[in-house]
Amino acid sequence: MGQPDTPNLGHLNEAPSFPRLSINHFFLLTLTVSFSLACMVPHLQETMQMATDQFVGGRKWQSIAGTVTDTVAGGIKLFGLIVLVRGWVRGQRFTMAPGHWFFLIVGPMALYGLVSDPVATLVYFRWGANRYIREFNAAHNAINAAMFLMGVMVCTRAIVSVKPRRWQACMAVLCASLSCIAVLSGAKVSQHLWSAPGWYSQHLVAMWGNLQFAFEASFVVAAIIDAAWHVRRDWLHYLAIATILLDSVATAASFEYFLMRWWSSAIARLWS
Repeated sequence: MGQPDTPNLGHLNEAPSFPRLSINHFFLLTLTVSFSLACMVPHLQETMQMATDQFVGGRKWQSIAGTVTDTVAGGIKLFGLIVLVRGWVRGQRFTMAPGHWFFLIVGPMALYGLVSDPVATLVYFRWGANRYIREFNAAHNAINAAMFLMGVMVCTRAIVSVKPRRWQACMAVLCASLSCIAVLSGAKVSQHLWSAPGWYSQHLVAMWGNLQFAFEASFVVAAIIDAAWHVRRDWLHYLAIATILLDSVATAASFEYFLMRWWSSAIARLWS
């Protein structure tokens, strides 16, 4: 009597155990990250040849650093997806942690991004398919929109499945972020095919950037609360946290200047 109530989180610690980390996982991680970097080589080569004034704010090397960081994170996302799928194929039973849902949601999109980026680079710079650039861009953005809509559907399932509510809030923010990219990709399809106005694209990108930072911050805060309450989770969940931190570095390197200008413009309009 007289003692304060503490959160009952025993069900999280008693969940079916996830397979232990092994040397095979390190080999697979090396393979997926190497594959990811290899896919980005054509894009990086073209980027290195571009003049500094072709980048927003002249931030060429920041953009390159963001691309490399994002590519490494993409390889880790692909690794997480393969680990989950391989476990299900082998009949392994385990409770889906929030980090597992993260890999399941973003893994397919990371794989498509790794494959589509070098193809786009070859089309633009090597094959010179200028007559079909509009059609190619429209098809690429249509597939991109479909991939992100699939991510939104899986994320909706994750919101219902994960516990406690702080992780549901994280997944809700991720769902909103993916929805922004899906809408942006759909808008680009109409721009390429029917020359629709695209003045709202920069606002969708800014909204996605803000939501992305909010998701990354909320995921880290939820992980800190888990640690404070001694909630134990498996190694793949913690790898997801490390991947999200890499994502935050990539987002900051690639979009920091753009978001700062967007916020400055928005604040100036509110005060004027």
